[in-house]
Amino acid sequence: MNPDQYALVESSELATAMTAAVEEYWTPARAEAVQPIPLRIVTRQRADANAPQPTAAVSRPRVALPVPPKAAAVMAGVSNADTGRVADMTAMPYCFVGKLRMTFGGGDFQGSAWVIGKKAILTAGHCVYDRGFATNIQFLPQMRGTLAAGTFTVTKMTTLKEFADRDDLRFDIGAGILDRPIHDVTGVCGYVVNPNPLAGRLVGIGYPAKPQDGFPFDGQEMWRSIGDIASDTAPGTTRDRNYGMYNDMSGGCSGGPWFTTATPQLAVGLNSHIMSDSAGRPVDVPRQMRSPYFGPAFLRILKWIKDNGGEPNEPNEIGGGGPPGGGRPGGDHDHAALKAKLESAIAALREVAAGL
Repeated sequence: MNPDQYALVESSELATAMTAAVEEYWTPARAEAVQPIPLRIVTRQRADANAPQPTAAVSRPRVALPVPPKAAAVMAGVSNADTGRVADMTAMPYCFVGKLRMTFGGGDFQGSAWVIGKKAILTAGHCVYDRGFATNIQFLPQMRGTLAAGTFTVTKMTTLKEFADRDDLRFDIGAGILDRPIHDVTGVCGYVVNPNPLAGRLVGIGYPAKPQDGFPFDGQEMWRSIGDIASDTAPGTTRDRNYGMYNDMSGGCSGGPWFTTATPQLAVGLNSHIMSDSAGRPVDVPRQMRSPYFGPAFLRILKWIKDNGGEPNEPNEIGGGGPPGGGRPGGDHDHAALKAKLESAIAALREVAAGL
C-alpha cells in the first residue's frame, strides 16, 4: 500500500489578515442565504468505465481510535429509527461533525465536514474544489441554527489530483487546515483505513438542506441516517471503487462522515454522490449514497494533513491523535487505560473484518 502514488492539489495558505476577512464576509444575511452544495451524480456507465480491475491482495484494516473532547462525552447509542435529527451533538460520534460553508464562483454554499486532527477537518473533495478552490470557507462544529461550538476558518485546502483533474468521484476526498486547534472542543474522530469488506449497518451524518421523502431537511440541524451497507467491492479483493449505504439525506450533507454502529464508532466513508442511469434517474431504490474508498489515496490525504501541521489522528496509534506518545490531549499513559484502548481497537478490527 503506497499512498505516495496519489498526487494532490492544494490551495495557498491564507494570511492572518485573510482569516479576519473571511470572518467579516459571513454576515448573518449571507449565512442565512447559503444554498446546499449539490450532491454529485455519476452514471453507472461512467463509474464502471473508471473502476480498475480487482487485485488479488487484500490489505489489512488499520484503525485509529477516537479521542474524546476535553469535556468527556457520552457515547451515542444508535436508535432503531432509520433517519432522524441528532438530539445530542456533544455525544460521540456527533461531536466531531459540523457545517462547512464556502463560496464558489460568487455563490455561497454549505456542506458538512468532520474533525480528523488537532486542527484539521475532512470532507468531500467537491466541498473544497470545483474548477478551483473554494474561498471564505469556515467550519462550524455541532451547529444548530445560528449556534455552534465555535467558528473556525480553513486556511489551507487539498483534494486528490484524480478528482480535481478528471472529476473522478472515487477520489472525492478533501481536507482543510484550521486557523487554530479544535480538538479540545470536539475531540478527534476515529476511522478505519482499508475497510474491506464491510458488513452490517452504518450511520451517515450531515446537514441535509433540501426537503425530500417526507423529511423536513433545511440545513439548520444535524441529521443522521442509518442504513445497510451496499458494497461494489467483490469479496476477497481490494480496489479504489465506490461503495454505498442506504441513506435518506440530501444536498448539504456532502462531506459528512459514515460511522460503524459498533463501539467505538469509527468512520469508514463519507457522503459523496449518488448513482444514476444514462437518463439521470437514480438507480438505487431505496435511496443510496456513495463514498470514495478509504485506502491508499485516503492515507495520502492524512500525510498532507500531517505535513501541514494539522496533526491527524493516525492509524495504529492506541488512543490516536493528541501529543506524541499517544493518549488523549493532556496525556494518558496509565497502563490499564492503554490496555482497555487496545482491547477496544481489537474489537473494532474484528467488527470491520467480520466478512473476511
